[in-house]
Amino acid sequence: MNSEETANKAVIAHNRRLLKEKLEGFHQEMEENDVGQSNSVVKWWVAAAVLVLIGTSIFLYQNSEHSTDALYVSYYEPYEAMTTRSSNGLWDQALSAYSAKEYAKAIELFNRLDSVSYLSSFYLGNAYLASDYEEKAIQQFEISKKLNPAFESEVNWYLALVYLKSNDLEKTRPLLSKVISAGTFKSKDAQKLLQKLDDI
Repeated sequence: MNSEETANKAVIAHNRRLLKEKLEGFHQEMEENDVGQSNSVVKWWVAAAVLVLIGTSIFLYQNSEHSTDALYVSYYEPYEAMTTRSSNGLWDQALSAYSAKEYAKAIELFNRLDSVSYLSSFYLGNAYLASDYEEKAIQQFEISKKLNPAFESEVNWYLALVYLKSNDLEKTRPLLSKVISAGTFKSKDAQKLLQKLDDI
């Protein structure tokens, strides 16, 4: 059982307990007091309203943006940098900052590179995503995909996560389907995530 399911069950159990306490309180109060029929009807209407309110809050919680946020957090992990030495000191510094999760520094260094490659765009997109710059991440991932279509599965996975983080499920689902179809990078995770999105 994952943390999202555990949290949902805890919220439901808490809401049920609250409802049960309220209804028991109403019942006990009615027995203790010699209440007329009109007051009894009002109390039952209040109890019904509380039940509807709790049911609605559970539904909204399960189908809210919080669900996509929880899914994003559980599936996102920065792409692991390929640690290679190159003749480009700036590239090595950018990659080192990225590997150390110093994303602001990595962004600055990747942007200072003289030439753009599919890898520099891909790492830059990941650094932007980790720094909550979704639009810039999308731009960099699209550049990376154009420069090297063979790297498409990796790019599509992270693009899907950007759109998931932005709660844009219409763009998330087809990208996950492409990752699944490729059957390589993160295809099993994409399949699991797509199934969970179908439940939202």
